[in-house]
Amino acid sequence: MTEINTYNKLAFCYDFLQKIVFGKSLITASTHHFDWIKPTDNVLIVGGGTGKILPYLSSKNIIDYVEKSPKMISIAKKKSIGKNVAFHTMDFRNFTSQKQYEVVVSNFFLDLFTPQEIAQFAKQIHSILAPKGIWLVADFSATNQLKTIKQKCLLKATIIFFNIFARHKLNQVFDIQKIVQHSDFKVIKTTKLNNGMVFASVFKKG
Repeated sequence: MTEINTYNKLAFCYDFLQKIVFGKSLITASTHHFDWIKPTDNVLIVGGGTGKILPYLSSKNIIDYVEKSPKMISIAKKKSIGKNVAFHTMDFRNFTSQKQYEVVVSNFFLDLFTPQEIAQFAKQIHSILAPKGIWLVADFSATNQLKTIKQKCLLKATIIFFNIFARHKLNQVFDIQKIVQHSDFKVIKTTKLNNGMVFASVFKKG
């Protein structure tokens, strides 16, 4: 089983590095389908990192925020002023909840895992998603789907960086959308951004 990476060492500079390398493309992808979220929805954020998406959510949303890195959580809390957020510093695989969520959000999280682990996460999310709920996923396109040498080199450099500094174990990104769809979800809408290097998708239970 792949270790969920802890980004404690990178937390203080994570947003800065992301902006230098990718500009605004990742936060744009992460919030691209937020118009699907109603103000009254219960929202679960998985692997939320430094909380950059929190300002884009309504103060009326009831939010559970799961992130393993304590330092990432500490930064995210500063961005949660005026929001109804319960923070859970833990591995998502150990997260349980009695409630069902109208929306689950996982941005640039599933690329850390093998196909088998992604399918297991999908099963876990399926079990806590409300019958008409949606799962918003933004992430990198699969390595073998990248169109240009520049994209492939950029993604490879990113992977090597996180191999070194965050104990990232994988050397490629798998076809996340395909794996999720094979896990009893159907894609409602997909948008490609950054010339196809990243995607933002809306999934519902199949």
